[in-house]
Amino acid sequence: MKYKVALLLAFGLNHLFGANLLFNGDFESPVIGNGSLSIQPTGSTGITNWIVTGAACNANCVLILDTNYTEPSNVGTIDFNSHGGLQSLDITGGGNTTDGGVQQTVNLNIASNYTLSFWVGNMDDRASSYASAGSLRLFLNGADQGSFTNTLSTNNANNWAQFTLNFTATQVSNTIQFVNNNNPADNFAGLDDVFLDEVGGGVPEPATFGLMALALGGIELGRRRLAAK
Repeated sequence: MKYKVALLLAFGLNHLFGANLLFNGDFESPVIGNGSLSIQPTGSTGITNWIVTGAACNANCVLILDTNYTEPSNVGTIDFNSHGGLQSLDITGGGNTTDGGVQQTVNLNIASNYTLSFWVGNMDDRASSYASAGSLRLFLNGADQGSFTNTLSTNNANNWAQFTLNFTATQVSNTIQFVNNNNPADNFAGLDDVFLDEVGGGVPEPATFGLMALALGGIELGRRRLAAK
């Protein structure tokens, strides 16, 4: 009985909080290993559920970075820490190949409202290869949604800033694309924890509240029975 109660409770909580409509938005797959990086070429599907884009970057478009990856610099060792989890992306590639990016296509409900949130990383601006802000452009179905730039800097580590885009779906199939927008002299534009949710989609329906009430009631009943023994 306790397992059924747990399943009901999990079902209710899953509907209480919005779920990410994108897959692998935290770039945790594939796992590349402690302290390492992985170079991804244009057209690659090596980042699970994402396609690497870029016309000029060729074999060097995007990097997957382990959170423990470090580099020496003129200001000491710099840490390429992810925003969350163990991995993030650098969409400038190895160095800065100017047009690298990633995209994913997802089916949405026409006329429904959505919020897309994501984190942009900027490496320590004191480091000579990373002296400008981290910046990327966002495209929705090929339409430019503008640039998103993190001007904040943290000594010897990535600084992460969150940005959001609200939009209404006008078609079923929707392609979300992030593209390098950095100053060519700056070699890092981080991307992590991309999350897409339908606005209001996380509010449970009355039936869900009923299931949660049953689950919680079952737990309380179980406690009383145990106390009575």
